[in-house]
Amino acid sequence: MEKTYIKQIDEKEMTVFYPWIAEIEIGSLYDETNEKHLAWLQDKVKTRFGSGTVFFGMYAQDGAPIGIAGVQLEKTLEGVPYLGNKSELMDIVIAEKYRNKGYGTELLKYAENTAKEHGAYCMYAATTAFDSETVFFYGKNGFVPVATLVDVNGPGEEGALYMRKVL
Repeated sequence: MEKTYIKQIDEKEMTVFYPWIAEIEIGSLYDETNEKHLAWLQDKVKTRFGSGTVFFGMYAQDGAPIGIAGVQLEKTLEGVPYLGNKSELMDIVIAEKYRNKGYGTELLKYAENTAKEHGAYCMYAATTAFDSETVFFYGKNGFVPVATLVDVNGPGEEGALYMRKVL
């Protein structure tokens, strides 16, 4: 595994990661030449930033992007002890040529440590129930299934599988 660095990125720096975010959101249905698809993706990213998601980019030493993770950090509120105890992994993706080499685990651990430093007790992640590769990735990194929402994406579609890890 080559040396990498991870840094928090802003909305302007996200454009390089758009194809990857599209991959995990809608897969092969994304058409980068379709203006409506691009507008949808830009809105999705803007909404994530607006709701408090923090994004981290992972880069090779030469500055080439390797991966990205987005973490929703719940804000605390004085006098309300149960707020601020959880975080949610909104997105994580590694460029294809870097997959299955430990980069995803490294980026996930960075996101987990950030959440823990923020005061989170646990982290949630959701995926589609049929995505065995992602379920395996989360499982090998300590996440356990806690809920399945059947056909949440519409009739005939697989449900969402929620997984959780105590930090």
